[in-house]
Amino acid sequence: MSRAAKKGVFTLSRLIFLACVGLVCIAALWFFLRSAIVKGTAQTIQSMESEGYQIAHGGLSVTGFPFSATAHSSDISVRAPRGDLQDMTKNWSLQLEQITAKSATLTPLSWTVEHRGTMRVDMRDPTGQHYVFNIEPANINISTRQALGGALKSAHFDMDVARIKPLLNTVPSVLGLEDVQADLVVNGHTAQITMRARDLNIVDQTLGPLGAILGPKLARAELDARVQNWAALEQYGAQYWQQNGGRFTALFWHIKWGKIDIVGDFDIGFENGSPDGILHANIKDIVPLMDSLSRAGILGPTEAAQARLLFGVLQPDAEGRTELELIIRDHKIKMGPITLMQF
Repeated sequence: MSRAAKKGVFTLSRLIFLACVGLVCIAALWFFLRSAIVKGTAQTIQSMESEGYQIAHGGLSVTGFPFSATAHSSDISVRAPRGDLQDMTKNWSLQLEQITAKSATLTPLSWTVEHRGTMRVDMRDPTGQHYVFNIEPANINISTRQALGGALKSAHFDMDVARIKPLLNTVPSVLGLEDVQADLVVNGHTAQITMRARDLNIVDQTLGPLGAILGPKLARAELDARVQNWAALEQYGAQYWQQNGGRFTALFWHIKWGKIDIVGDFDIGFENGSPDGILHANIKDIVPLMDSLSRAGILGPTEAAQARLLFGVLQPDAEGRTELELIIRDHKIKMGPITLMQF
């Protein structure tokens, strides 16, 4: 093609025209996205209210035209219906200060959501104990990506330094944290989950005799796991997932809490709705830990003697960790022929 012909194709007027067409398309997509946000929010509220939830908010605004859609609302309250204390979907309410959700106009399947300010929680535990507390500040960030059909492709959650302020005499088990993060990535039929929590401040009264062993701060909790047959769990819930190839495998988990320092892995499926699998726990300095449990009165003299005899013959690794293999089957947790717990 000659230089003159090229100039004829890429003229300034044509470029301006194409730019205008592009802007018109983006603007049309923005208005479509805004309409979907408003309509979807109204339908979600209506659906929840039909199930007995009470929802109020200070209005919904959508800004960012034309390149992003930013939905903002404040003074949001959600109250769940009353019901069976064992049902986690009942007997609680939340008050949220400010929520903002944002997506680029050209990528409407990717969203970031953040909460800023104080969050108030009003709840009852399975025993009927009533808790009301503020989370100050509740700086929460969530990001998600979805496929065209609506299935989740990835999600991220993080929450930085927060303090929990009880408003009744009943005090929740956790009074603060320094950092919590979680990520989920779906690859085919498997979801990869990683979670990290650091420096959770635990109320001493909830620990009882274990307080001398654990102390008031859970220094670190980590999990790197895989969920098999994720689509079944996402679409049909936990019960269906358990009955149709559900499997939960941890490549790594770690708990560091006072004198307890454990790393391990597990592979758990389900038989007749009951967990069935193997858990490995590599416990650091296990014999001194058993001595501490005995002094605290958590282990009786006979149990402590049996534990020392059993763990004394196991060879720790270079880091001083002793590996235990636990079998989870028939509603029991066993180490070899010994039943440690029945559930």
